[in-house]
Amino acid sequence: MTPLFAYKQPVTDPIVIDAVKRPGSEELSFESRQLQGDYFLVRPTTAKEVFAISSLEHRFDKWAHKDSGAIVMTKTAVEKFQ
Repeated sequence: MTPLFAYKQPVTDPIVIDAVKRPGSEELSFESRQLQGDYFLVRPTTAKEVFAISSLEHRFDKWAHKDSGAIVMTKTAVEKFQ
């Protein structure tokens, strides 16, 4: 089996976009926040990689990167597909 995410970049303390539900409101707003620790920036290039990313739990294993079109993934999530 060929490992997924051949094009990944290590990143420390990335800034991500996170959905926040305000008290008393049903609408979500989006804010940036900084994660602490080591992660990977991933840009999926195949349908397999897109499917793998969609199987991960949002805001636990993956986030949208604030300054690029990349996905921020935990090391554990990337290792699942190696």
